[in-house]
Amino acid sequence: MNLYYFVILSFCKWRLLTFILVTYYIVDIVYA
Repeated sequence: MNLYYFVILSFCKWRLLTFILVTYYIVDIVYA
């Protein structure tokens, strides 16, 4: 159960990080 929770938490964290990076990249292109 603890391992399962850790996997879900890691997945959500990486998805959030990817979303932030993609958003930053798009903003950088648009406003460059």
